[in-house]
Amino acid sequence: MMLDDGGSMNDDALRASLEDLYEHGPCGYLFTRTDGTILRVNPTLLDWIGFGRSDLVGRRRFQDLLTVAGKIFYENQFFPLLRLQGSVKEVAFDVVRHHGEPLPVLINAVLHTGADGRPTLIASAIFDASDRRAYEQELIRSRRSAEQLAAVVRLSSDAIIKISASGVIEAWNDGAASMFGFSQQGIVGTNLRDLLKPADRQDAWSDLMEELRAGRPVHVEMVGCRVDGESVDVSAGFTPHRDLLGAIGSVSIIMQDIAERRKIERLQQEFLAVTTHELRSPVTGIKGNAQLMKRRGTYSERYVDAIIIQAQRLERLIDDLLLAS
Repeated sequence: MMLDDGGSMNDDALRASLEDLYEHGPCGYLFTRTDGTILRVNPTLLDWIGFGRSDLVGRRRFQDLLTVAGKIFYENQFFPLLRLQGSVKEVAFDVVRHHGEPLPVLINAVLHTGADGRPTLIASAIFDASDRRAYEQELIRSRRSAEQLAAVVRLSSDAIIKISASGVIEAWNDGAASMFGFSQQGIVGTNLRDLLKPADRQDAWSDLMEELRAGRPVHVEMVGCRVDGESVDVSAGFTPHRDLLGAIGSVSIIMQDIAERRKIERLQQEFLAVTTHELRSPVTGIKGNAQLMKRRGTYSERYVDAIIIQAQRLERLIDDLLLAS
């Protein structure tokens, strides 16, 4: 690079440097008339869109390379704003490539005027926004996914609770409000130990917290206390979440009311107890009559009839048991 005696670049070197930047720069450069007719375009932009220089210069307007929506926006928004302000920056368009695929771009444009103050030329720097568009779309998808998940959590019939590492309730969904009767405003800030008790032993909390601090999820059955003082049996799944430093920053809990399950379990236990008693009675009769016949060593029609009757009763009980199951 040539410098003059004052240490600054001379005009020829500066012109050559600018020309090199124009020809080989990482962004597209475009010069158009005020009606959009293309006057000059650099190789970078030509390479992006797949057109030759002769296809564009003097033959097409820039807005003709845009999608239908982009062309309408150019005519009704972009150019009027450019005339009003003299420049615009980071305006998003989709340029249609030669093979028909859209190319997301960002445009910075400056309007040049003549000595009489009339607009004469539009100079634009064009940047490939494909990565940015993909990133924005990923952000939108992630946001929608998060919103959908939040809606699922909020509307779930299961109680979903978030607590701090010390057990203080931080968030509380509608399912939890319905299960326990407390509103979110009325329960946030309360320690979970004031709401839930382990179903088996009181010292189970320490074991539970130790497992969570180790980063392991825990599933336990507990007894909750409703706002009206009534107890509710719940099945609770605790999932720890680590912060950036690796420590447990919060714990999420999903709880289900298992009162109906407990009721069914009690009915099952009662059924088994009754069934066991009913089955033992005919078995005892069969066994007793058979032992009498063996002990006396004689055949007794009365004992045989009793065995048959008890066997038939046992058969009916078995059929009823199979039907019930």
